[in-house]
Amino acid sequence: MSAIARTYGCYQVTFWQVAAYDDGELWDRDWLHLSPAGHRLVARTALEGLGLGDDAWRTPVVSAPPQPLPRRIVANTQWTTQHLAPWVARRVRGESSGDGVTPKQPEWVSVTGRPREP
Repeated sequence: MSAIARTYGCYQVTFWQVAAYDDGELWDRDWLHLSPAGHRLVARTALEGLGLGDDAWRTPVVSAPPQPLPRRIVANTQWTTQHLAPWVARRVRGESSGDGVTPKQPEWVSVTGRPREP
């Protein structure tokens, strides 16, 4: 990917192998989507990739000590029943999680830019 980015003069933002992303506080309850703190970290990552930020975000935050085993078992069981099992069931039935969801904007919408504030 780096060679392609260089060839076409593109910016590249890389998230893989960044220890900071191992912090559980950066992830939402479904362990698939980022939390607000995770989105802030992504923004800082992108700013560095664009040459507008620094690499201080790469330092992992000091996480809380691991939860006791019984609490982790309960959390994993809840995640399995609330997120994994429904996802597997949808795949078995050939359904998407977006089936039956109506779009927020069913028609094309023109978006105009606004001037940047000084």
